Amino acid sequence: MDFHLNRQITSSDPSRDQLWHSDEIRYKCHQHNPAAKIHPLVMLRDSDPRPRFPVEIFDLFIDVLAAYDRTDLDTAIAALRNCSLVSRSFAHRARTHLFRVVELGGYADNSIDRAFGLYHLLGWTSSTPGAIGNITPLVKDLFFDYEDAPKSPRLEAVVASILQLLNDSGQGITDFTIAHDGNWSDLGAELKSELCRLIRSPGMRYLHLRGLEGVPKTLLLGTGIESLILEQITCSETPEAINSISDDPLQGNQSYPRLARLRLDQVNQRATGLLGNSDSMARGTNHSALTALHELSITVFNQADCDALAQLLMHTEETLGDLRILMGFVSFHSVIDLRRMKRLNVVHVGPVDIGLDLRQALLYFELLLGIVMVPDTLESLNLGFLVDITLDEWVGDQAGTLASFLETLSEPPESNVWRPLNDIFWTRFSKVAQVDISLGFHQDTSQTPVVNLQFIRRAEELIRMALPFFSGKAGSVPALKVDVAPH
Repeated sequence: MDFHLNRQITSSDPSRDQLWHSDEIRYKCHQHNPAAKIHPLVMLRDSDPRPRFPVEIFDLFIDVLAAYDRTDLDTAIAALRNCSLVSRSFAHRARTHLFRVVELGGYADNSIDRAFGLYHLLGWTSSTPGAIGNITPLVKDLFFDYEDAPKSPRLEAVVASILQLLNDSGQGITDFTIAHDGNWSDLGAELKSELCRLIRSPGMRYLHLRGLEGVPKTLLLGTGIESLILEQITCSETPEAINSISDDPLQGNQSYPRLARLRLDQVNQRATGLLGNSDSMARGTNHSALTALHELSITVFNQADCDALAQLLMHTEETLGDLRILMGFVSFHSVIDLRRMKRLNVVHVGPVDIGLDLRQALLYFELLLGIVMVPDTLESLNLGFLVDITLDEWVGDQAGTLASFLETLSEPPESNVWRPLNDIFWTRFSKVAQVDISLGFHQDTSQTPVVNLQFIRRAEELIRMALPFFSGKAGSVPALKVDVAPH
């Protein structure tokens, strides 16, 4: 492996390298224009084999290449691989992007083989002097999907060894995602220990937990996490769960992280216990992860969730600036009062279901905005929903879906389904600086696009006509921004 990898990195075209020699540059420059002056960048010693441009220029070139068109990841990776074969300086920068994100998927058929392959790759070090080094310090974002993988002590041992390599690299992972469909107590002791080491490593800033049950409620103590996502997570206060991480070297740090961004798919105490219980939150920053929270995204399914959200918001009144609420299509008997939020600038609301037709979505917003109260200083209220127009021969066609959408916008004012929403804006949100309405049309990429520019312009025009409240004098009513686009 040493020979082949080193050979690929160092065997560039000699003729291409000669183009960077100063005598070659002078020759080509004078051949084209004998009177031309040589730029100071190339007035270096002829024996200096290094590139004549600053290394930072090449680094910037590779950085831009890595960030170009992230939707076509395969093309970006292929381009970075080609860059890694140009020279050692190119290889070093390209490798920082190629190995920044490492994903270990849970494939039932070969999960152990894939785990062993990753372990050997991370542990490999070239024996050739001056060759490229170990890639472990380059890994910054780790995604571990344990949901579909077969549960076996052997696989757990390999994964624990992988985490140990990353923990011992001295550089530290910054982003970590783990998806698991079991209980924390079912994990092996070695794996739990390495998970805790990783989560509590000094560089950890982003943590995404999905599917884990019975997570120790003290897991976040002593961490520096800034962004946290909890999906289908429950925490445990049992002594067994707490003791499972008691051997962690950072157990003496009893402070919660100061989260800046938080996303929850459920707001009950079994999930929010990781953030500190309601009693401890009142005692100061060391006992709550919410005291510096700026962005919150939360899903509310029922009245109990709505009440729990109100309790959660009480601890973010001084800092929260951006709130996103996804709600189920149910009735609520209490309001979501946001008027005490001192720094709240933006509120996003939307349905949990993405398959609603327009009439259902408008009814949803009518119910939701009827229970939300916002401060007069709110800068932006954003309403967003997605209409599915994927062609389905068993259900209907795209033309019928789009026709139904346009019909709602062309109905007479007295029966127009947009009128209740218009009235709510007038009675409850007249002091908001701006209202954003985002309407996306989801369509299978294999089908012929039907949402074209002409349709988008016509739809945006009709939506404005259906909401006459915003046609008032500028400054006396909120500004209206309409965004219709394929999704």
